[in-house]
Parts: sequence; structure tokens; C-alpha cells
Amino acid sequence: KAVLALFAAGDALAGQAVAQVRRLKDAAPLSFLIIDLGGGLAPGRSAAVALADVLSDPLAALCRGMATPGLPWGKTAGAPITAGTGPDRRELPPEAEPADRSNYALATRDYVNLNARTESHFAMIDAVCGANPRENAIRFRFKGGSAAAELRERRAIFIETVLREQEFFTNRQGDMVTAVLAEGARETVRAKLEMLGRLLGFSRNLDAAMAGDDPAGRLVSAFLGGDYSLESLAGRSGAKAQA
Repeated sequence: KAVLALFAAGDALAGQAVAQVRRLKDAAPLSFLIIDLGGGLAPGRSAAVALADVLSDPLAALCRGMATPGLPWGKTAGAPITAGTGPDRRELPPEAEPADRSNYALATRDYVNLNARTESHFAMIDAVCGANPRENAIRFRFKGGSAAAELRERRAIFIETVLREQEFFTNRQGDMVTAVLAEGARETVRAKLEMLGRLLGFSRNLDAAMAGDDPAGRLVSAFLGGDYSLESLAGRSGAKAQA
């Protein structure tokens, strides 16, 4: 319920700020809207912005991670929305969903809050990535899925293990994972955010594939080894079948 409340609060803000909404038109397979709270985007009136227009350091890092080749992102359909009224009225491209149903990011130059819903799971990333290492931090929360409870929990174990390996403090309750990275140099936080962008793409629909012996352990090794298409696991399965 707490996770859903976070999304409801963000949806209300997104709906009120629809005239300031932009959509990232490239480099991020996860479709989401951006609400610039000040300094997060280059000035302009276009409804769609390129990655080069993203001035928010943490948001740009997340987008770079999401755009890593080989991640199993699926295509996302959306519905047109409009922003503004009268002569300033403009239509956001079809890929952007209405603000009350879309993924969205609140951004400033050194801050991002990304709320993402894909299929039936939820992810939230809240991060500060600036010049002062003592003020930098990342908070991450993930919950849900469409598979059986056991498979959802296995995916949560996978996510928790990856984040522990990446020096996050973690807590897991069933299929919900909460993780925190406290303090760190800008470069360190930037790298962790790129990793989280990759993790969002890698773990999408992963709950349905969490069968077999020690699936979380095998997937952790694949992810940390850069095998985002799981070719190493496919090869191992083929070898077992021939044995």
C-alpha cells in the first residue's frame, strides 16, 4: 500500500504539471515523462527532448544504463496527450501516455525521482548526484510481478543480491526490495545509477523465468558479467540437454 501511495502522490503532481511535461524521445527503452523542477532539462518548448537535452546528472546516468545494448526491453504502447491550451497547445507524441497512467521522472540538475510501472511491478529510484559526496545518495524500491508468489520472491532475491554486491544496504520483505546507498563521490553514484538502469531492463518479466535450481544465483552472475541476453545460461541449458 505504501508503494501505491507513492505512485498516487506522484500521479497527482504529474497531472497538475502537465503543461511542463516532456518526453524523452530516444536512448531510453522505458517510456516515461519528465517533469523539470528546475535545471533538469535544457530550455525549450518542444514536447519531446533528446538525451543531450537532459541536464540532470542522475537522470542522464539512468538513461545511459537503460540504453545498454542487449537488455530485454519490450515495446511499450501509449496514447497521445496534450499540454497547454490555446495557441500554445501541443500534442505529446503517441509513445507518451497520459500523465495519470505513465511512468515519470521528477528532475533537477543534481536530483531525480523516477517512478516506473512495467506490467504489474513497480520501481522507484530517488537519487542525489552532485558535487558534495556527503549529500549524495540513492534510494531504490522494487515490488510486484505477475507470476506466482514464489517466483516473484526469487526475482526479489536476485535484485537484492545484485544490490548487495554493488554495496547497497538492502532489506527484502517477500517480493519487495528496498535498498539505500548513502554518500559517495559523483562518479560513484553516477556509475551505480547506470547499473540501476541496466537492472530495470534486465529484471523486466524475469519473475516468470525464475524456475530451476538456484535461478537467482545464476542470474546474478550473468548480470554482473554483462550477459544481459543470458546467452551463457542458454548454452549451459543446451549442454545439459545433450548430456
